[in-house]
Amino acid sequence: MELFFPHEVVKFGIIIALVVSALTFLATMVPMPVGEPADPLRTPAGIEPEWYFLAVYQLLKYVPRWLGVGFSFIVFPLLLILVPFYWGLVTRWRWGRLTLNTVAGLGAIVALTLTLLGFLGFE
Repeated sequence: MELFFPHEVVKFGIIIALVVSALTFLATMVPMPVGEPADPLRTPAGIEPEWYFLAVYQLLKYVPRWLGVGFSFIVFPLLLILVPFYWGLVTRWRWGRLTLNTVAGLGAIVALTLTLLGFLGFE
């Protein structure tokens, strides 16, 4: 009588290792052509991000790339993370809440406008 463990497990492990190594060898030595090489500096026609990224995608079309990436992925997230720390300081000021509400409202309007422009296909 032969036990399942370790005899069968080792046998299946060796078979799986051989099949994976054969497929890896074939994939490296005989790669399948997939078409023309991609150009990383140009987005193909018809490619669009999901609706929740359209504002950022559209912003990158209108401003220099360093400014759009810096604002969208560095400055804006840092401002959101730091809200609890400057909330008390700003709300003590007489017009603090009004200023925060105005900035948040303008940001929402700009984001909605950029999303609609991206959805409608404006360059």
